[in-house]
Amino acid sequence: MEAHHERAIVRAFFVPGERARYLNLLSTARGRKKFVSGLSHLDALGSRFVRRLGPWEQDVDGIESLLKERGAPTLCYLVSENPRLDLQRMKLHDALRATVGSGMDTFLSRITGQLAYFEGEEPGSRYICERENPAG
Repeated sequence: MEAHHERAIVRAFFVPGERARYLNLLSTARGRKKFVSGLSHLDALGSRFVRRLGPWEQDVDGIESLLKERGAPTLCYLVSENPRLDLQRMKLHDALRATVGSGMDTFLSRITGQLAYFEGEEPGSRYICERENPAG
């Protein structure tokens, strides 16, 4: 498991008042399970570094292009409520194909603490999470 990706997501993209609680959850296996299952009720993403994608940007190729424009490497790490995807390292295109439209909440960590993609369970809940200087 690459827990540093998960902690970096929380530190960089969650609202400051919620970070400690989520980081605490990630400190144990039981807490991590709670964190992952709670992604569907996630309202802790900070709007400053998270942008909801427009309808014209929400297909696999469009999302992949947006991430590559921002320097995304070929591989990504997944945090997902889908047990087949959770804790996996995958090629970006394959990860997006498995995630986009699945109805399963998933983070694709691209550049640790700087660039991620989040797919929520609701239709159209697709977000680019981007931060130049990640929070400590």
